[in-house]
Amino acid sequence: MPKTTLPTEGAELFQAWNAYLRNLMVESEDGLEQAPPRIDEAILARAGYIKHFPHQVLSLGGGGRGLGESLTPAVCLHVYPGLQGKDISYYSTCITGQCTRFEGGQWEAPYRLKTFQMFECVVIGKAELVQEKRRRLTGLVESAFGSSDWTAACTTQRMPSSSDRMPAQS
Repeated sequence: MPKTTLPTEGAELFQAWNAYLRNLMVESEDGLEQAPPRIDEAILARAGYIKHFPHQVLSLGGGGRGLGESLTPAVCLHVYPGLQGKDISYYSTCITGQCTRFEGGQWEAPYRLKTFQMFECVVIGKAELVQEKRRRLTGLVESAFGSSDWTAACTTQRMPSSSDRMPAQS
């Protein structure tokens, strides 16, 4: 597969977009974390990622069995270890970074690239607080595009119950 690089203008646009997102998230009181490109496979195993998406893990030595490092498949996975063992009534952050997944050839054009930039907001709390945050973030993103026909799409996912949360590290 030929390597694709951004022309200088594209790289500048990408940098400007990331700066804009950082400023936007400061307005939303979250800030913007930067995820590293690698993640410990033990984190992927505890989060259930290896169990549910083993075909997407690009291991850097652990064979995708939770024994080494992997390229980051989703940036939100870097957030959860810092929350482990904490009693959280409300938490909100946004994180961005480079993700890499093997999707069985589905990343070949015209599909998603094998490596891509991901932006995620993680909000934990009572349903009404999460929905309010979702409404505010959706409005911020939509207002960024002014009168264009673009709209923001936000999804809400169920937080695991206490019985199926990530077990404590030993």
